[in-house]
Amino acid sequence: VTNLGWAERDRIVGRKSERDVKTDQFRWQLADALAEVDDPRSLKILGSLLDDEEASVRMSAASALLEQSDPQTPDLLVVALGKDYGAEQDVSRNPEIHAAILRRLVLTFPDHPATDRALSSASASESPSVQLLAMAATRDRSATAEGT
Repeated sequence: VTNLGWAERDRIVGRKSERDVKTDQFRWQLADALAEVDDPRSLKILGSLLDDEEASVRMSAASALLEQSDPQTPDLLVVALGKDYGAEQDVSRNPEIHAAILRRLVLTFPDHPATDRALSSASASESPSVQLLAMAATRDRSATAEGT
């Protein structure tokens, strides 16, 4: 996810005014800084950055959420799962970012109700790879539940 963000940031510099670039840069750097601190107070800010008009800022916010461990994080990750992260050379970034979000939910918050919502949502994804990941995770969860 982070590599995609850097590529998008490089493109922004070439197509916006200096003032707009600095404003965008401030917002993505804010998200990057919040990724470094696992603090529940950052969740509200990261949630608002998921609604940013700039794809690089949304990617930075999603990436930062992947580093959070607060029990409220999964709900925001489900929101992030529904966001559009733009395209690079006409190829959507969504499958890679959505897959990272889904993996984080399944591995870190397996028993959280938001994980079930995310798996349900991802099974209807436009991306076959995200659909496959959701189906595999759902199958594994079912097998684990049957074994207990």
